[in-house]
Amino acid sequence: MAKKQDSAFEKAAKLLSIRGHSCAELTRKLVQREYARSEIEGAVSDCIRLGYLNDDVFARSFAEEMRGRGWGPLRIKGALFRKGLPKSSIEAVMEAAESSDFGTLEEQAIEALRRRLPGLLREPDFRKRRQKACRFLLGRGFPSDTVFKVAGRLLQNDAD
Repeated sequence: MAKKQDSAFEKAAKLLSIRGHSCAELTRKLVQREYARSEIEGAVSDCIRLGYLNDDVFARSFAEEMRGRGWGPLRIKGALFRKGLPKSSIEAVMEAAESSDFGTLEEQAIEALRRRLPGLLREPDFRKRRQKACRFLLGRGFPSDTVFKVAGRLLQNDAD
């Protein structure tokens, strides 16, 4: 016997019960599952009306989670953009992040680099050590001025 397909709203509710989504992300997933455009729009608007879906709340929680994983602001901003969030939500989150409990950008970069420090210190050449640290922090999305300041200072202090 064929299994009855859930309505777009039921599928949206299941997806949102697993983790938060942006409106664009949820719409994209429902389109992939080949629901009718009108049914998708109705499901998304119902989720918004019921409070299950809120781009601002999602953006804030996603940014905090990624910052906790050691991501820098540039990487977080790119990820939020890829999730289809409106520019206004992204800018609000990035402004709020500057005055958050996670400390300054330098403190965040130092914390991210400290986890990698034992491996970096095995490299005998200071220049190579600094290059690896810079590549790591740049890949994590920290601004270049912060990266160069932190990498040189932290590696110099720990090498002594």
